[in-house]
Amino acid sequence: SEIEHNSNDNQEKLLDQIEELYERSRDISYEPVTFKTPSNLVIENLLTSFANDNVRVLAVGNKPEIWKPISHEKFDAIEKVLTELLINMAKHSKAKHVVFQFKLESKNDELEIHTKDNGIGFPPNMQTRNGLTSTGIRISQIGGSISFTPNKPQGAEIIITIPIS
Repeated sequence: SEIEHNSNDNQEKLLDQIEELYERSRDISYEPVTFKTPSNLVIENLLTSFANDNVRVLAVGNKPEIWKPISHEKFDAIEKVLTELLINMAKHSKAKHVVFQFKLESKNDELEIHTKDNGIGFPPNMQTRNGLTSTGIRISQIGGSISFTPNKPQGAEIIITIPIS
């Protein structure tokens, strides 16, 4: 995003940032989850990191109490899934507005995450590739489900449901 939307007067700084991202991402699957930063702020920081002058990313219901009943394992999986969804949004959707809604459904003892954007949506014959396939696997491993709403006139809608207990 920075390369795409900002003039680049400091090539060296940008190269250092790319190197740092590479080092952090290389061993991401081996990093233990730490909760030094409150979970809602981790999610907020993740979401806002994909916002720029052309894309607005909003979070609804991302309160500390949403994350209290979520285990470290599930939070780690959710964070990686949201990252993958945001990467796909940035690469493919052409969305200008993206909304993530978080809510606890006590009736079903589940965390629900709804995301909607105003981009180009999913193609009618959508083929899941590595990113979306691994997203589905991660959600499945923690007992959840993910659904993609194709054939919308505009935008994409994704619903993730994760059992709390």
